[in-house]
Amino acid sequence: MGNGGYSCGRFAERVEGPAEVTLRRPVPLDRPLQSVPGRDTMIVVGDEDGTIAEVRPVAPLDEIEPPVRPTLEQVRRYGQDSPFLTEEHPYPGCFVCGPEHPEGLHIHAGPVEGRPDVCSGILEPRESLPSTDGALDSEVVWAALDCPGLTADRLRTAGPHLLGRLTVELIAPVPNDVSSVVVGWGLGSEGRKFYSGCALLTPEGDLLARSRAVWIALAKG
Repeated sequence: MGNGGYSCGRFAERVEGPAEVTLRRPVPLDRPLQSVPGRDTMIVVGDEDGTIAEVRPVAPLDEIEPPVRPTLEQVRRYGQDSPFLTEEHPYPGCFVCGPEHPEGLHIHAGPVEGRPDVCSGILEPRESLPSTDGALDSEVVWAALDCPGLTADRLRTAGPHLLGRLTVELIAPVPNDVSSVVVGWGLGSEGRKFYSGCALLTPEGDLLARSRAVWIALAKG
C-alpha cells in the first residue's frame, strides 16, 4: 500500500493552502484512482475499493507550534535512541522512517532529552527526491511530517499504528540542499486514537511546514 503521508500529499495537490486528508482505507498501488468533487470535499475513489480518502481545505494551523527547536547536533544525538532503528519498528520498509527502504527518507526520530513525549529527526537532502527549482515537492514534505509525529514513547507503549488523518500547512519552500529538522509531539489520546503535531524547521529553527495527525493503534491480538 502507498505510504500514508506521501499519498495524502499527492491527494492534496489540488487544494489551495492548508489541507486535511482523511484516509478511509489503504491506498492501493496497483490500480488507478480518480478524484470526484463533492460539496465541501474532494473524494478519492478506486473502482474496486470505493472511497480511499477525503480531502478538504482548512484554516492555517496556528495552534501547532513545536515545543522545542533542537539543533542539528542535538537531533543527531537523539536519533541514536530511535525506536525506528530497532526491532520495535513495525514497518522497516516504510518510505519515511524505515531503515530498509532503499530510496526512503530515513527520518529516524528519537526522543528529545527530558521530553519523552517529543521526538526529533533529520530530513537529509538527496538528489533522488522529487524537487522543483531546488525545493522539495509538496508530497515529500507531507511524507516528512508523517511518521515523526508518532513519538517514541507512544510506539513503545501502544505498538503499531496507522495514519488516519493528516492536516498540513506548507509555510515556506523546503530546500533540497540542506538538512531540515523534524519535531513531533503528542497532543493527547482517546481510546486507540493518538493525536500528534509535527513541524519541519530550518537548522536555524525557522518554521517551514507543520501538521496535525490522527493515528489509530492496531488492535492487539
